Amino acid sequence: MPWSTVVEIILTTKNKRKKGDKIEIETDRYYLLCELKESVLWVINAKVTK
Repeated sequence: MPWSTVVEIILTTKNKRKKGDKIEIETDRYYLLCELKESVLWVINAKVTK
């Protein structure tokens, strides 16, 4: 998945779920798992679901 798509999903999605120090974003088409560590957002997993 291109970084431009990842950034677009992070900035436009409103239904983010926080699980501990991880952030989960799920849309109709994409799934992202991120972690916020020392003010840096790390993308752990990004995939297209459909």
